[in-house]
Amino acid sequence: MVAAAPLVRDMRQSLRSELGAFSLYSLLPRVTRDAEVRRLLAELRRDETEIIARVSQLTTELGGTPEHSRWTRSLVAWGLVIATPVIGVRFSLRLCCEAASTVSRWYAEYAAFCYSLGDRDRVQRFSDLSMTKRIHATRLRTFVDNLPMRGGED
Repeated sequence: MVAAAPLVRDMRQSLRSELGAFSLYSLLPRVTRDAEVRRLLAELRRDETEIIARVSQLTTELGGTPEHSRWTRSLVAWGLVIATPVIGVRFSLRLCCEAASTVSRWYAEYAAFCYSLGDRDRVQRFSDLSMTKRIHATRLRTFVDNLPMRGGED
């Protein structure tokens, strides 16, 4: 698929975002006392393992080389986790929610691109990824909307 080169370049960014999400979902439970939030983060982390595998497979199929880790994403995740006791878990979850929503849109755009090429299989696979990330964003938004605000937040 010659037209896949721009898609592979774009997918590198989405894979980096997934690696960052995995790091955050792994670290944030350490700084929250809310059992429901910890449970949500554990579920999202499990999903991220599968998403990373699926995006890596798609990247390989399209001729790219997927990354398996990204130290800068881990460093940013650690920074956010260290700041969470000050800024509040609600703010951290909001960032995760916005990121999931953005990546969902990217996957929808990848599906549209594949549709324009007549690649129906990848249309479905990217659409499934988009839906999964949209569900993540919705679940995170539920907590963002219902957790108490920290002093000075928002």
